[in-house]
Amino acid sequence: MSNQIEKKYIIKVDPLIAQDEANYFFKRVQEILNLNVRWKNHSFKYVGPEKFNDAESTPNKNEYDIIIILLDRSTKHKLLDQTGAKLNDQPERDGFGKIIDFAKIELSYTFFTTPSVIVIDFGNWNSAHEKLGIKKIEYEQYVIFHEVGHAIGKDHKPIPSDVTKPYPIMYQTTLGLPDLKRFLPYPNESDD
Repeated sequence: MSNQIEKKYIIKVDPLIAQDEANYFFKRVQEILNLNVRWKNHSFKYVGPEKFNDAESTPNKNEYDIIIILLDRSTKHKLLDQTGAKLNDQPERDGFGKIIDFAKIELSYTFFTTPSVIVIDFGNWNSAHEKLGIKKIEYEQYVIFHEVGHAIGKDHKPIPSDVTKPYPIMYQTTLGLPDLKRFLPYPNESDD
């Protein structure tokens, strides 16, 4: 563990989200980031308050690297103001070259700010697994690992034309792609 890069994070939840849903997200994110399966050379430590929206005991910005936020679609851009993340901090296109309309987006994404801000869309947190045909707990793990991958500096890379080479790690952590055969044990491996 001495070679591990420790990333400290806090969790925030939109006040419009029901308390039981908010509590579940708060506990689930910590559970996922404590799993033995994690990004190579990285460990994650929750440094936020015991209650996710307790402003008085939230550390100062220089004391954490990542903010993970569960936001309702109707308010998510307004609430980002508290983090210092601005919509123009994001690239115009996603990892597959599609233009991103952040005013209408219904997906989770990461702002490359300091600290990094991960936005988990509440609607997708609850229903994207159905569209993908996977279990909810699998989707939760996928989306947290994928967005944390972005927060630690991983980006989408093109698929190698050489079929003997594995898919890039961020491609491996993108669900909904039916032909993924060239897996490494994700996310213990990286493109580094």
